[in-house]
Amino acid sequence: MLESLNKTKISSGTIEFALKESIKLTEELDKEREVFLPLAETGSKLYFVISSVDAINVMYKFSLNSYLKIFQKALEQADVRIF
Repeated sequence: MLESLNKTKISSGTIEFALKESIKLTEELDKEREVFLPLAETGSKLYFVISSVDAINVMYKFSLNSYLKIFQKALEQADVRIF
């Protein structure tokens, strides 16, 4: 019975260490993800504006390829310093 309790104690320590590491990694990933949030928001707005502009006139219908070209051009012109 003592041996079983010792194994459980060791297992508990391993789990506790893994949990702390997991929390630390989650916090680091959240910080890294927040860096790209403004870019994601801008890209999303750009996409939905371009995709809905055809409601004004059918002449303004854009393909995904057109959107990607506009987005790439916007990225090239942006003065973004991530790190």
